[in-house]
Amino acid sequence: MTDLTALFAMRLTHDLAGPLGAITTGVDLLDGGDAEVRSLIADGAAAATASLRLHRFILVPPDDASVAHGILASWVASREGVVLDWRAAPATPAIVMGLAMTAAEAARRGGTLTVDGDTVTIAPAPVLDPAVAAALTGAPVAISRAALAGILFAAATAAGGRIVVGSDATSLRLSYQGSALPR
Repeated sequence: MTDLTALFAMRLTHDLAGPLGAITTGVDLLDGGDAEVRSLIADGAAAATASLRLHRFILVPPDDASVAHGILASWVASREGVVLDWRAAPATPAIVMGLAMTAAEAARRGGTLTVDGDTVTIAPAPVLDPAVAAALTGAPVAISRAALAGILFAAATAAGGRIVVGSDATSLRLSYQGSALPR
């Protein structure tokens, strides 16, 4: 990722974090009213905040990658029906967190998202959008849903690695094969 792209991602996530925090605080301060509506707003703001934190981690990886598990766990908690099984920390956390996000978003009915080193598996097997699968392997990004896949492909290629997409009747597997990303 270029320095300009990283700076843009940092600025965008910073600009969005403030309003999301204000929404969350505002909902906490509301007295009375419809509890269901307050819960809906609070849950939406929490999910957006978790997504924002995960995107920032992917686009601008922190020096301390030990926070990866917590950031991914927070985002997964906002995904209905998805459960995280963290087995081993990845050697390339930024790419693997992006692969985890891609896999979980494909699992519209939920499932178990397993992170085991540089491999992410989700079961039961969801259907990965063909445009997303193509972008993970270098095809032009054809739809907005495939934008993250295009970023992951570019990052993997820049590091001299590649993204491997595999599936069978029971699971979808996304993995990064290559060397660690340069800092």
